[in-house]
Amino acid sequence: EITNPECARAIAEDADRLATDGIGLAPEPILTGDDLIAMGMTPGPALGSALRDLYDRQLAGEIRTPDQARRAARRLLGSV
Repeated sequence: EITNPECARAIAEDADRLATDGIGLAPEPILTGDDLIAMGMTPGPALGSALRDLYDRQLAGEIRTPDQARRAARRLLGSV
């Protein structure tokens, strides 16, 4: 329960902004399936698994830039 009116107002404003900014709480993945295919990965279940892994790492803050995402994808490609 939020008892501080200023804090409650700030949270409500942030929630409204997030709900209407077109992004919300879930950012777009840095890399797409097309990106992984362009890097040499074959379409299929392994590609989907790699995309999920990369996106999970992005959400966890381990991957923040396209360069970091590409490096991580190359490591995944090497293990496939």
